[in-house]
Amino acid sequence: AIPWMSSKWMKLSQNNQRIWIPHGIPESTDLQKLRAALSFDPPIGPWTLSRVSPAVLNIHGDFQPNTEYRISVVADDTIRDGFGLPLLGNDVTKWSEPLQPFLSGPLDFTLFSPVQSSPDLQFLLRGRRPGPPEKYVPSCDALVLKAKPVTVSGVADALNTLYFGCQDSDRYFRDRSVVTVGPAPTADDVMHTITVPGERLYEPSGVYLQRETQVQGPWQERCRPHSYHHCRLFARASFGVSTVTAPGQVTVWVTALLTAQGLADAEVEVYEVPDDYRRSNRVVRRERATTDRTGLAVVATALTGRVQVVVTHSGQLSFTELYIPHPAVPGLIYGDLLTDRTLYRAGEEVHIKGYVQRYNADGVLQRLAEYPGAARLDLEVDFGSDSDRVVVPVAVDPTFGSFDGTVPIPSDVKYGHKSVSLRASGPRDHEYWHIDTASFTIADPRVPTGVLELSTPTRIYRPRDSAVPLRIVTKTYTGTVAKGTQVTLRWRVGEHSGESTVRVPEGTVEYPFRCADSIVRSAAEKRQDLSISVEWLTASRDLLRQSVTVRVAKSLWEGTLSVPAGAKDVLPGFPAKAELRLVIAKPTAVSPAKPPTVAMRVARHTSASDAEAYAQAAAAAVGDVQFRWDAESARDGDTLVTAVATFTIPTMGEYRIVARYVDENRVAQYAAVVVGRTEAQWRRRPLVDWRPVQALEVVGQDYAAGEQVTLRWVSPFPAAQVLVQWGGGYTAPRHVLLPLTQGPNLLNFTLGSECLRGCDAVASVVTPAQTPVALPVPVSQMLDTTLPQHIDLGAVAIPVAVPKRTVPVAVQVPAEVAPGATADIALTLPLEDGAQGEVAVWVVDKALLDLQPNPLPTTLKVQQLPSVHSDLSGQSTYDQLTSAETLRKALNLTRERLLQDPWVYQGSWQPHPGSQLDTDTASYLECIYGQMTHFPTPGEGYSDPCLPVPRGEPMFMADGVEE
Repeated sequence: AIPWMSSKWMKLSQNNQRIWIPHGIPESTDLQKLRAALSFDPPIGPWTLSRVSPAVLNIHGDFQPNTEYRISVVADDTIRDGFGLPLLGNDVTKWSEPLQPFLSGPLDFTLFSPVQSSPDLQFLLRGRRPGPPEKYVPSCDALVLKAKPVTVSGVADALNTLYFGCQDSDRYFRDRSVVTVGPAPTADDVMHTITVPGERLYEPSGVYLQRETQVQGPWQERCRPHSYHHCRLFARASFGVSTVTAPGQVTVWVTALLTAQGLADAEVEVYEVPDDYRRSNRVVRRERATTDRTGLAVVATALTGRVQVVVTHSGQLSFTELYIPHPAVPGLIYGDLLTDRTLYRAGEEVHIKGYVQRYNADGVLQRLAEYPGAARLDLEVDFGSDSDRVVVPVAVDPTFGSFDGTVPIPSDVKYGHKSVSLRASGPRDHEYWHIDTASFTIADPRVPTGVLELSTPTRIYRPRDSAVPLRIVTKTYTGTVAKGTQVTLRWRVGEHSGESTVRVPEGTVEYPFRCADSIVRSAAEKRQDLSISVEWLTASRDLLRQSVTVRVAKSLWEGTLSVPAGAKDVLPGFPAKAELRLVIAKPTAVSPAKPPTVAMRVARHTSASDAEAYAQAAAAAVGDVQFRWDAESARDGDTLVTAVATFTIPTMGEYRIVARYVDENRVAQYAAVVVGRTEAQWRRRPLVDWRPVQALEVVGQDYAAGEQVTLRWVSPFPAAQVLVQWGGGYTAPRHVLLPLTQGPNLLNFTLGSECLRGCDAVASVVTPAQTPVALPVPVSQMLDTTLPQHIDLGAVAIPVAVPKRTVPVAVQVPAEVAPGATADIALTLPLEDGAQGEVAVWVVDKALLDLQPNPLPTTLKVQQLPSVHSDLSGQSTYDQLTSAETLRKALNLTRERLLQDPWVYQGSWQPHPGSQLDTDTASYLECIYGQMTHFPTPGEGYSDPCLPVPRGEPMFMADGVEE
């Protein structure tokens, strides 16, 4: 028998039904013979059978909804499946699905209306034809909408209904201004178009509150109202509102949509939206401000969490929901912990030296004595259970912020890694925050075991290198070398491997590891990893293992080319940025004063090698290469440098950006990335957003307070404005408003004291309404290039040089100290007049420091002010703009698809680029019918963006049965 895909009709459409053959049908099978073995009652009219994949067939016929079909299969021994099993006779009875009822309207849009006139809005409705009692009926959808215009005086009432009263909002939606859409007729499946005059919705303030009434079913084959509703605000706008939030501050920028110029004297109100409705279910207006002549209003606020920003201008309203982050540095307290060693025995004491610092809102170091309760600090160690939790209070020196502490280790503690935490107590009981942690190990070093060490200075193994130098050390836990030992060395690179025995007669050996030249050359071409491991069976029968990994490559240089904005979406004629990331292993001779040799070119993407493509490519399409040095991300002595260049591609098609760089051997190396799409690819997935992909760039590095920072951005717009906001997290961010012209723009502003250890900067661009823009690729029907735009250029980090001060320190200690003797330590530390300092001295038996693992403590990070991100984020009402023409297109596309395929589920349409309406009807339906050619194993989910199922739930299938 031929099984159906599931117990229900999945992927059902008016003309198509798919069947799945678990073992597949051989290519040689005559589908016409298989068609002759199938029949339908009632008939489905003239129908065809076609192959979708080796295991999926498609029946194209006139299927009807809510109909019981009897499918008969006549046995035919000459028709075999992929396992050679014959076609068996079978009868299957199936009910087709009823059509989904819906009330479909536009989803989340702001109507662009330069003049205060409101076009009519349209909605699509379809009812239900009741199915037979024994059949499952899908849940009903939202069938009733109610909308009420919002007045300027009724803002608080509308917000309270939106957030807290939507489930019980009969009072709000009861007066004469309310517009009701629905319910849809339930006696048939006819689709209806409902038109609502725009003036009834948008007058007088340009905003209305909509409530969707959700219904559920089936209940006696009917949909009955549920107690759940969903409310949303919709607006008609002649001005736009762009915001940038930071802890403690909201910057509001109000601009005219037609001109992108700032609007003065707009009223800005910030409403707090309580997160805990059990404490409060009312919004409260907390802040008010008025925009200046540039359209900007900076609102200082102590609010955190969700807020609503309401802007009023010329009697028109705008609503923007924001989230204000918590301050990145609660308490502005930092600290460091240092232990005298990292290995202890049970019953010993952990001696701790610590430092804490407090900073004011400007990030300036303050004396702890100026902060009441600043010394309420505890050291806490969890030794394994609640009864083993040790808390030791410490007293902090108010001048230096230093303290000493001792934590006793229980005698019955379990061995293993432990950590000691420094925490500060809050004003209330059980309130504290974590400051720093130090780790240590508890073990018994007297157990006769060993320590195995394996290391190599080599990061990259080249064919020209004679060997990989390995250092192998075998010793005891107390640090004494174990002589006369031997280890087993194993290696693997690609499909090659080997094993050998290495003798370690003196406990330490420098061993040169070599591979065959052919193996190294082959691995270098593929940039494979060489894994080396050694094993040592100690005298106490412990098997110890250590390993290292070395990259095999032709060069110490490794380059990776990328297009950060997305390689496939580069538009012809529009500038994009390519980045070559070079990781250069030591030793290296490159530096900012002597940068590497890098060039980039654009070539047609063919089967040619990168070197051949570079030789045939055009260099004129790529701008000058600029370098960015990243010392913080470099590791193990590597040099990390990024070469950046701007490029353009001339036409639609696939192009290859090729970067050429010269390595330490003066040999040219290449890296490439493929960009662009062919015309056929663009037509299958047209352009949905034409905002430029050129990213914001920082020109220069290591800025200082008082210096001018320069950002660079290439604008495709004839005229626009940009709001740049920056901050370092300690103080309120600053901003500057600048005009933009078409082409390269340099955005200049001056740093102040707000950037102590670096700054984050964000930039938002707004453009006026424009004449239609001719774009070089196929575009989505939903893309309206005449609309005003808001472009979030994202965040960039502004590097700020950290002031450095070199202080010479000289320490003299005796070579050795006998037990019971007194040791003198001479410390020379030049201090400025009147300056004070503190010296901490650890005295630890060297035999203890020789134990493994026991690295010496480091004080490098002590009293260094951490960098704090400013947590800037932007949002704009521009992002929801749509026109009446786009709404009309979205409605017509939805109606067209539902007429062609009534089973297509369409709850609401999104009249913006990026929605499922991007492609035309034929491509959309082809996408739907082209899926389901892969079937997961039982219990594995499958979902697809083209799947016409409400909310896109995954299906679970095993042998054609839905689970």
